[in-house]
Amino acid sequence: MPPMRGMRGMGRFGPMTDEEKAEAPKITKKLVFRALSYLKPYKLQLVFIMLLIGVSSALSLVPTLLTGEIIDKGFPSARGPGDFNLLITLIIASFGVMLVSGLLGILQNYLNTWMSQHIVFDMRNQMFRHLEYMAHRFFTTEKQGDLITRMTSDVSGVNQAISGTLLNIFSNIVTLVLALIALFTTNWQLAIVGLFIIPFMIIPTRVVGRKRFDIATQTQDKQDDMNQILNETLNVSGSLLLKLFTREEREYKNFETVNSEVVKLSVRESIVGRWFMMFMQILREIGPTVIYLIAAILLFRFGRTEITYGSLAVMVALIQRLYMPISSFFNMQVELTRSLALFNRIFKYFDMPHEIANKPGAEDVGTVTGDI
Repeated sequence: MPPMRGMRGMGRFGPMTDEEKAEAPKITKKLVFRALSYLKPYKLQLVFIMLLIGVSSALSLVPTLLTGEIIDKGFPSARGPGDFNLLITLIIASFGVMLVSGLLGILQNYLNTWMSQHIVFDMRNQMFRHLEYMAHRFFTTEKQGDLITRMTSDVSGVNQAISGTLLNIFSNIVTLVLALIALFTTNWQLAIVGLFIIPFMIIPTRVVGRKRFDIATQTQDKQDDMNQILNETLNVSGSLLLKLFTREEREYKNFETVNSEVVKLSVRESIVGRWFMMFMQILREIGPTVIYLIAAILLFRFGRTEITYGSLAVMVALIQRLYMPISSFFNMQVELTRSLALFNRIFKYFDMPHEIANKPGAEDVGTVTGDI
């Protein structure tokens, strides 16, 4: 049997496998609009979900902003004696906002799931109805496994494409925009300092991503070689040939060599990932440190007394909130390609014409009764 290419991937957020790259569609306006057309019956739900995402994202920033007020106005400091009642009020308000944001998140998730599952319901019914009227020749030429895959995993994958990819992109954009507005509103100088660090996170992410992809590809090839050996030796005919020609030791050596290479490549991939995680952790720690340093220079050297402990805490928290949406954008192209590939495979079946169909204007004879 041939090696099973593309069976060993790097997870949903990793690089595309060989099989996915081979099936990746050309992203065109027509394909995108055709895929989005399935959202049309649920446009009101979609608008409401997007509003919930916007409100929930905005509310999620409020506790961070209230933290600055709690530090500056609630606790005693050089600026004043503090206000215990205000501190308690702000803490209660922060908990209340978090509770409301969480409840809105649950509602958003419910509507998101409801909409995506109903779109899957519509597509599955459409697929079944379309296949029912295909000619018998279609079922003798198409693989049964492909038919089942289109009806089950491909159509079900649309759920993740809508509820995951599409709405996650919108959510990340909203979070990024709101966090940037809050950053520059709090202190534009420190905001620029915080953003200056982000390119140093993007560059190594791209480089390490390509390196890990190359190693993963090599590992996959060796894994395929190992599967080939297993398929050729550990079956009835292979085992018989193995014993007839006394090739047990030779095949064992071949398997041991390939297995050893798989282990070495897997270790290399893991180590590259560890170095990358360490570097990213250092950058995440450097970000707040640089902000503290610049704030100290502005405060002590230039007398910028508007910089407070609370505003510093807010700035650091907001900068760290930017990391997740920015990291998600690295995978946007891969996720979009994977999602559109699902639609493309489904549309290929929808576009197959029915070979047997009534002529235009054919007369409906109604109910026919009679004996044979």
